[in-house]
Amino acid sequence: MGIRPAGLILLLLLLCTPLYAGMDENHYTLEDGDTLHKGRGALLLLGGYPRSGLAFSAAPWKYVNVGFRMEMEYDPSFDLAVPFKFQMLESDNERLNLALTLAPSFYALFLEDDYDVSFRLKPGVAAGWRFYRGLTYFLSAEYMAVFPVSAKAEWAHYPLLGTGFEIPLPRHVNLIFKGLVEFRDYAPDAFVYGGYFGIAVGLWK
Repeated sequence: MGIRPAGLILLLLLLCTPLYAGMDENHYTLEDGDTLHKGRGALLLLGGYPRSGLAFSAAPWKYVNVGFRMEMEYDPSFDLAVPFKFQMLESDNERLNLALTLAPSFYALFLEDDYDVSFRLKPGVAAGWRFYRGLTYFLSAEYMAVFPVSAKAEWAHYPLLGTGFEIPLPRHVNLIFKGLVEFRDYAPDAFVYGGYFGIAVGLWK
């Protein structure tokens, strides 16, 4: 009996009118294929495994986001990226969205007697399905290419997948729950599974 009401509520969310599926000036999302309103920005604090970090995104033009993202793994290693997002698709009711992403970055791993430095390029796609205003299910697919800079670094390439929910709260604050898997070396023993919890704050003009 308890499952039927939950199923009915989910069905109503899926069939809700475009008015409720759409976004207004007080809602935004960061992890799906949507971009911020032109001239606005958002700050993201994230924590989890295999990394935690801080990110900033801004919209200098319509349908384009650019910013920076600094992440730290627990090796310890640091990754400083300049992510771009180019929105390619948005349905009439603003429920479905799709974007191309690109994140060039500088990576440094500190070893006991040496260091590992590389340049990384991560093209991908991000998509989202909006249930109610800013409440969104998102999915991302990226491909990591690692170009060695130091002697210890090695050339590598592998896909990454991520999925989760972004939940809006009052006063331009979003909660993000994301799971991810990195198919490193295409070897099951080397795959990395993880995720993070994030708090995003919209910075309006």
